[in-house]
Amino acid sequence: MTSLKKVLTTIGLFCAVVGTTQAQGLVNFTSSTQNTTTNDTLGLFGAAGATGKIQGAGNYYFALLYSTTTPTLTAQVGAATVQALNNSYASAANGWTLVTEDVATNTATPGRFLGAGNADSSTTVNGLAAGSAAYFCVIGWSANLGATWAAADAALVSGTAGFLGQSGSSGLISTGDGIRLTTPGLFGASAPSIQGFSLGATQLVPEPTTMALAALGGAAMLFIRRKK
Repeated sequence: MTSLKKVLTTIGLFCAVVGTTQAQGLVNFTSSTQNTTTNDTLGLFGAAGATGKIQGAGNYYFALLYSTTTPTLTAQVGAATVQALNNSYASAANGWTLVTEDVATNTATPGRFLGAGNADSSTTVNGLAAGSAAYFCVIGWSANLGATWAAADAALVSGTAGFLGQSGSSGLISTGDGIRLTTPGLFGASAPSIQGFSLGATQLVPEPTTMALAALGGAAMLFIRRKK
């Protein structure tokens, strides 16, 4: 009987380990302790010039990204040009993976946001196994730019005015599995957590090369029409 118990215990531990290694990693994608702020210089939400915590439930969206290599990313507030957006914000080109399982939005409590996620309020980190460690960052934008980061990126590049900001990179954070491994929160007062971040009013302008190409294209179209 004792031997049978040992065998069953061993099998149980083995299954638990296998289940953990095969499961996708989980994190709590919510800012419930650290504030997200903005400078409402465009007057898109509330009184123009208001500075402080984001407010008005559903006025802002947030995307989560992770990297398994040491990042060089720093916090960003707004962007002056399309080139600045491409160079300064997390993207696949500089080693970041967009977590496609969840987009968060701000709550009725000023300065806070919450991911839709799973039933237990966790977010599944696609492509990252439970127990794996990674660096995380968050990009936030105003809802007028679109409900996804891809839509917001396209709207900004087209010249739409809005709010934009990116947290700095967290330190290494190990994902949970909702059972044996505790699901970590991403925001906190000290490292390795993200310690809040700000959004800034922005309206991107094309780089000089882009403007020059647009001008050449317009001149070519005018020339063709005149020839006809």
